Amino acid sequence: MSNEAKPFVAQHAVPNGVVATRWWWVRHAPVREDGGCIYGQKDIGCDTSDRVVFEALGKILPRGAVWYASNLKRTHQTADAIWSAGFPRPERLLQDAAFAEQHLGEWQGLNRAAFFASRPIAVGSYWFAPIDDPAPGGESFLDLYKPRLRRDRAHQHRARRQGRDRGRAWRHHQGGDRACAGQSAGEGARLHHR
Repeated sequence: MSNEAKPFVAQHAVPNGVVATRWWWVRHAPVREDGGCIYGQKDIGCDTSDRVVFEALGKILPRGAVWYASNLKRTHQTADAIWSAGFPRPERLLQDAAFAEQHLGEWQGLNRAAFFASRPIAVGSYWFAPIDDPAPGGESFLDLYKPRLRRDRAHQHRARRQGRDRGRAWRHHQGGDRACAGQSAGEGARLHHR
């Protein structure tokens, strides 16, 4: 937590000579202007009206962290809402299109309820399609996961060198969050596809 009186304490010992970097994954605020449609990488806004949520979030995010976001405005709007609720604005917000939501191709813009009603029921999957089934003109979850794994590892390595012991706060998307959670836990993409 960011509470100066009770600083964050690692739950596991960090060996001497090892630099631990804490990542704080924050999904963007809820999207309400999608009209019930699949939006994927469409650049639409989010609802940041619930100030209480952002005030609470600001109490647990680390001060002095390096902040990252994708190129999509919903991640920037979420960061702005956290700062407007009283969290100190960092020097800058690093933006990278490589961390945008999964590209859902021709499914973007389709009515979500009609889309799911037209799909076969896949036991254990709560995403748009089986893990290796790409959207026409888009990407599958595995397409997102594999390059994201390489990009995130390279990016995290650069970020560690830049900030060493500073935390990282990241405005993100559901698909990317699931991919990163699988990487962090050392588990395969299939476990985080649900």
